[in-house]
Amino acid sequence: MHTIVVLVTMAGGGAAFAPRAPGNSRGMDWRRRPGTDPADPHGVADLLARACELVSTSAVEGTRFLFTTGEMLRVSREIEQTSMVSADVPLYVGVQHGHRLDVQRDVYRSLLAAGVEVIAYGCDGGPSLRGISWVRVPEDPYALTASWFLVRGGEAPHALVGFELTGGGERRRWEGFETRDGRLIEAVVDHLAATAEGISLDRAEERSGSHHG
Repeated sequence: MHTIVVLVTMAGGGAAFAPRAPGNSRGMDWRRRPGTDPADPHGVADLLARACELVSTSAVEGTRFLFTTGEMLRVSREIEQTSMVSADVPLYVGVQHGHRLDVQRDVYRSLLAAGVEVIAYGCDGGPSLRGISWVRVPEDPYALTASWFLVRGGEAPHALVGFELTGGGERRRWEGFETRDGRLIEAVVDHLAATAEGISLDRAEERSGSHHG
């Protein structure tokens, strides 16, 4: 089993490090699995199918596949706007690199000012923007936690998950899905929250052990 080192910090503040096993919320591996199926070579549909199986359904509401950055940006803005007017649940955001939140500084300052708890995930030290909880994860093109995502639960659940399919000097291509299915979103939130909260527990145990050492 691989070990993932996750950093949880308030952007601009202190940090806590601890090892954590790959996310298997409720027994599921939240990574896409590229395969030989020409209809799903990148494993995005397979990930969605396994998530449906996890929540014991084959019929999902308000769910569709996305294949362009334009579509994903539109859905992202819609989720952010909903959070702006309904700040009762956390907004989970995957940005890969913290500077992408700094580019949207005005949007995320407004979200924080509205009382939204923003929990962001990425592969570096995080944004300079203060007030955002940052969860550092390894670069992994297959892992949901290292993808582009915006997820909110509550009474108006809405989620976007997007995977980058290219790297290096190639033209960036994306594939993902949008869903408003509360069952699926609850499962995704469980996974994201477990990734962040588990580190806090690990850190607390580490501190407790040092006090008794």
